[in-house]
Amino acid sequence: MGKLRYAASGDEIIDAMMALARCSRWHQIIVAGANGPHRMFELHHRGYARVATTETCGLPRGQYDVALVEWQVHSIKALSATLDWLVNFISPNGVLVI
Repeated sequence: MGKLRYAASGDEIIDAMMALARCSRWHQIIVAGANGPHRMFELHHRGYARVATTETCGLPRGQYDVALVEWQVHSIKALSATLDWLVNFISPNGVLVI
């Protein structure tokens, strides 16, 4: 018999990421990953109004307090490239959760 693999639901993923980042509704948050737009709407529904995706974030100027990266399928090399790009959007005291 093979091992059973547990897959976390979207709510569990967001709950865990928000707890790790210690987010408040006043933080500016950027979400990255294949489910970025879905996560943005999910956070808006929870009352987080200052959320953007990597597609809607504008120019990099260290404006985000929190970066949430949901990475499941893509390669480590692609993750590295995303993080190299994303670091320019996070403030010096910002938090990155992968």
